[in-house]
Amino acid sequence: MPSEIIVKRISGSTMFKVLFLGFLAFHTMSTLLVAVLVIVGVLPLETTAPPVSETIPALYAVGAYLLVGVLFSPIWVGALWVSIWPGVWLYSLFRPMKLRYVPHDEQSRA
Repeated sequence: MPSEIIVKRISGSTMFKVLFLGFLAFHTMSTLLVAVLVIVGVLPLETTAPPVSETIPALYAVGAYLLVGVLFSPIWVGALWVSIWPGVWLYSLFRPMKLRYVPHDEQSRA
């Protein structure tokens, strides 16, 4: 039994949180995918420093990239928020947004 939720206004803080969580999730998943591809050898990891080991520098690079992504996420999300939220706010002034909710059917899994 689907039902609809009508959203008349989306607050700026809600939009920022949605963008922030989405950006962090995408950054983390893409970093881990690249790390696996580097460790397996599909993607080459070229550095100017002489390699100490084959996997340790790659793991350091992945850790550093994750840390940099977490530190820069608020900056990128802020830029995206400034560009997206005013449009969503203006749109919601003239027309409410409708979200369709379809509950999960537990009996179909059994």
